Amino acid sequence: GRIVDLLCELERVIEAPSENLKARRDEIAVYGERLSAEILAGAISANGAPAAAVEADPIATDANFGEAEVDPARTREDAARLVSPLLNKGLVAVVPGYVGRSPGGLPTTLGRGGSDLSATVLGRALGSGEVWIMSDVDGVLAADPRLVPGASLMPRLSYREAGVFAGLGAKVLHPRTMEPAEEAGIEVYVRNTFAPEGAGTHVTGFDPGAGVRCVALRQNVAMEIPCTDGREGRAAMVVCIGSPEEDDLARGRRCLREAGIPVQHFGNAAAGLVFVVAADVGLDALRALHEGLIPPTGTLAGEEVA
Repeated sequence: GRIVDLLCELERVIEAPSENLKARRDEIAVYGERLSAEILAGAISANGAPAAAVEADPIATDANFGEAEVDPARTREDAARLVSPLLNKGLVAVVPGYVGRSPGGLPTTLGRGGSDLSATVLGRALGSGEVWIMSDVDGVLAADPRLVPGASLMPRLSYREAGVFAGLGAKVLHPRTMEPAEEAGIEVYVRNTFAPEGAGTHVTGFDPGAGVRCVALRQNVAMEIPCTDGREGRAAMVVCIGSPEEDDLARGRRCLREAGIPVQHFGNAAAGLVFVVAADVGLDALRALHEGLIPPTGTLAGEEVA
């Protein structure tokens, strides 16, 4: 069957000589995705929904192996040729994520988070109205749950907020994932694989209204220490993402003061608010600001943008 054929192909690829190490790594890596797609298609079909794995790679990229950039125009053409016919037959099309194909026909990979990026890239290419990203958590949380136990679930986020949060290290999202979705106006839902009936997080082009949505911690930030001849020291930075209200900056400072955390720097930024503290109290500052500035789940304002 197809899985045996793929394993035989992989054996030949491993044994073949190659002068380009990055290209060889990508050529080998794609087989894990292709095998997974075949197995998943078989499982879906066995559960009563006819499915088929897409054997060729519909995501067109450049030749930057390991961190390939998507070519939207070519991807639209390839998706129409390789994926749409399966959908038109009523099949569930299972596309290997994370992988693409260079202009010369060689396999490429999209880098960290490439599977999520694949979803929104294909959504844009196929004209989809929605993309669901399934994870092992209930949606996008207002802070890294490993750092802030009990972090609030964010029911809704704007594309901008989701992109900024991802860029600051949110594990559920990849920074580039939102770009194709925003460009095509695709609504993105982040839900739990093991509890898909949950509301999850809805990412779209809505007006988020005023308020802080989420907080992120950047450790080991280099900054000049006052009164020490401009020497650099290490600090921690907490970024409060959203559209802060007028008194949120003062509220944040008060939260940190009440927690006994001295603030070395604070202010407004494009992402929202920034608080810089000593490196050894960064985690404490993150937790204090989450507790003081993030509204309870289900109380966030925001209306859809027409």
